[in-house]
Amino acid sequence: MTDEQITAMEQELQAAKADLETSRMEVESLNSQLSERDSKMGELQAAITEKGALIESQVSELSVLKQSSLDSEGRQAELSNSLVEATEKYRSALVSANPSVPASLITGESIAEIDASLQTAQGLVETVKETLAAAAAETLVPAGAPERTAPDLSSMTTKDKINYGLDQARKENK
Repeated sequence: MTDEQITAMEQELQAAKADLETSRMEVESLNSQLSERDSKMGELQAAITEKGALIESQVSELSVLKQSSLDSEGRQAELSNSLVEATEKYRSALVSANPSVPASLITGESIAEIDASLQTAQGLVETVKETLAAAAAETLVPAGAPERTAPDLSSMTTKDKINYGLDQARKENK
């Protein structure tokens, strides 16, 4: 081999070594990037696992809250029905306790409304009683039968007058 060939081969060897060194540095850089990516991927997987557990617990909590809401709605409907029944019984008791007040005047959907309508109805009944009492006082009629008076002889026929006189005579003879 000639010196030129040896020099060319040495240059090729040097170039190959430089290429090898460059490739080695690229591999190290890629390995470093791969390690960083693996590290970040591990962090992301941990975060995903954590978020999944959080979602699962929130779904469970949501399910419990939905059931609680349904239970509350059922209880509210039950209490509403009980309130309606209680106010109706209260109204019936007031109607029974106040026979002078017409039942149709005692109305309302709550105890306060029923009480207010009872007060209004009682006021109306009192006003009617006072009006009737005043009207009765104005047209005072004496108790018992009216006094007996002799019949008006001027309006009687002669025959009626004779019969009346005979009736009076018989009463006196008795």
